[in-house]
This record gives sequence, structure tokens and C-alpha cells, in this order.
Amino acid sequence: MLLAVVPAIQDRVPEVTLGAKVAAISEPFSGAMGLAELPDGRVIVSDRVEQVFALADFATGQRRTIGRNGTGPNEYLTPFGPTRWRGDTLLGYDPNNRRYLRITPEGAIAGAIAFPDTRGSGVTGWATPRGVDSQGRVYWDMPIIEMQPVVKRSMKARLVRWLPGAGTPEVALEFADHGQFEHEFRYRPMPQTDAWVVGSDGRIGVLSAAEYRLRWFKDGAVVETGPAIPFTPTRLNAAERDAFRAQKMLEPAAGGSMNGARPSANRPSLEQVKAAWPDSIFPAAMPPFEINGALVSPSGEIWVRRTGPASAPSARVDILDPRGHLKATLRLPARTKLFALGARGVYLLRTDDDGFQALERYAYPAMPR
Repeated sequence: MLLAVVPAIQDRVPEVTLGAKVAAISEPFSGAMGLAELPDGRVIVSDRVEQVFALADFATGQRRTIGRNGTGPNEYLTPFGPTRWRGDTLLGYDPNNRRYLRITPEGAIAGAIAFPDTRGSGVTGWATPRGVDSQGRVYWDMPIIEMQPVVKRSMKARLVRWLPGAGTPEVALEFADHGQFEHEFRYRPMPQTDAWVVGSDGRIGVLSAAEYRLRWFKDGAVVETGPAIPFTPTRLNAAERDAFRAQKMLEPAAGGSMNGARPSANRPSLEQVKAAWPDSIFPAAMPPFEINGALVSPSGEIWVRRTGPASAPSARVDILDPRGHLKATLRLPARTKLFALGARGVYLLRTDDDGFQALERYAYPAMPR
């Protein structure tokens, strides 16, 4: 009976389409990792392959590098983020220099905020911030590494928050890092990992990968629980595993080094990728959404990057209302993925056969009432 009901529920969810493509940046990116808008409609994009923060202007279709690589003032080694912070200031994440760079509304780097001492705080790692609340606290997550009896990644991960320039970071919450069936493996393709978002009031929304359900937390306690969203898992067969490996073979063009060194131009062979990702470590089915698959729109809707079969002509995005109800589904244009949401529009990356990424901006879709 359940299997008969699930398609009926999904059929009642309206499908929407993106609005018109507003503009695109003519020069492609090699490994775009993050984007944040400036007040005038330009955007700052980090590229971990080119190792730059780029200022992209949709009015002209051009982009240029801001700052330069190095360890001096207003320089960076490994650019990640950026993140909207207080007012119109952005924060660029530069982990190898252990600091955040301030990026002005004009798109210039102007000073830095050093990472604090985290001893005794329970915080053991840093990652790109993916949320900011109205107080200016930034949020990121980190795995928990268990050292005894053997070194192993815990089934829980920590969500950390910190007000840059003040005090020490604190652990705000824990969430599911992966499923039980994945725990024995060091590498986890398509992990069953919860996604999370941050509200302006500091509430944390955790999207369960095991249930596909949104829960809101305040001060570590659940304050609101949304409905379970029906979904049909995509079974992982040989074709799906091969599609995953084909994407991994492109990663030198869309990935990069974390130690400040330029990534190798050489791509792994199919044999190397198969050895690194054998059949035995794949789950039986995909989780409902991608890793870090939840984004918040300016209106408070939660956009979820869904997983799906490799044979699908385009990627799917679920749009949830702030309480976690499925409001609509969206099919993206072919060969694109959802990259960011901003006040000016929806940002997509269109990837070519060589792994290079064209940045495009679209108007938001017309949503059902």
C-alpha cells in the first residue's frame, strides 16, 4: 500500500521551471567552490583550482582576480567561501593562513580576522562556513575522529559556530555523518549524511538523510519537526557506479589541493578510479540528496539538491517551505547544477566535457500559491 501511495503523493507536487537566464560569465571557472553577492549585483567566487577569489560582473560578462596568492596582508593561499557576513561585508575563508579575509562591498580585500585558539572548546577542525545568523556568527561542520580502539570516523559530526573576532568557537549541535552500513569504510561514495541550514534567528535546520525530514533546533533542542517527505531511492547498479567514477575522473579539472599547492594536471585513469572506489564500498541505494545539499533562499525556502539516476536528462531540486513541507520540484537545464541562491537570482554552473564550469544567473521560478 505504501508503494502505491508514494507516487500519488509525488504526482500532486507541482513542477516549476526557472525564470529567464539573466546573464552568464564568459570565462569559465575550473573549480568554483562558493559564491556571495555584492550589493551592486556583482559576485565574488572562489576557485580552488585556479586558487583565486574572482570578482564576476554579470553586466559585462567578465571576471577578474582580486588579491593574490601569498601569506601577506590581503593575500591568500587556499580561497574558499565566500560568506555574507555583517552588513554588506563578505568573509573569504583562507584556512592555510588560518584566517578570514574581509571583502568590502566594492569587492576589495581589506584586512583579516585570525582564527582563535580552540584548545578546550571541543572544536578540532575548521571548514568553509555555510551559514551566518543575524548576530554575525558563522557556522561550519566537522567530523568527529575516534582514536580508540582504532582511528575511525564517528557516525556523528559536529556543527560549530563562532563570532569572528570574539571569543572561541562552540559546538552548537551534532548530526548524522553517515549511515551504519558505511561505518566500516574509510571512503564513502554517496554518504547518508544529514544536510543543514541556518536561519537568521540562529535556529538550525537539519535535513535527515535517513528519513528525508526537516527538524529545526534552537539551543540544541528540537523546536519544530516537518513531515517525512516520500521518495523512491535510486538503486545503485553498475551503470550508476560507473557514472560516479566518470565524474571522479574529471576532478583534477574541478577539484584541487588543500595544501596550497597547485593540483596536478594529470587525471586519474579508469583503473585508478576503480581501485579507489571498488564496488564493495557503494551503498545499495543513493541517499535522497547530495552532500551539503540544502540551501536557503532569501524568502526562507529550502532548496534541496536531489540525487537521481545517471540516465536522468537533468538534475532535480526539491523546494521546501520553511516548515519542511515539499512545495514544488524543479528540473534544472541539462548539464547544470545548483550552485547558489541570492537576492539577485539563482546561480547555476554549467559543466562542459572537460570539466570547466560556466557561471549563469537565472530569475527565480514562479511558485505555486
